[in-house]
Amino acid sequence: MWEVDDVDTLDTSLWLPASEVVLRSNKIINTDDNESADATAITSREATGNAPSKSGYGIEASADDESS
Repeated sequence: MWEVDDVDTLDTSLWLPASEVVLRSNKIINTDDNESADATAITSREATGNAPSKSGYGIEASADDESS
């Protein structure tokens, strides 16, 4: 799970679910639209709602996404 930075939430909410994305450090890059967003990896505990809420929103990367 990744939490998208507040300033990027509007842009990323417009990305299509089928868009190809690449994860690099603290960035999610939409290779279809040549756009990127700052994001922070969040733990599974935070993802399940057992941690205090942060601003922004979370997205889940599939197992075949690249990350470094």
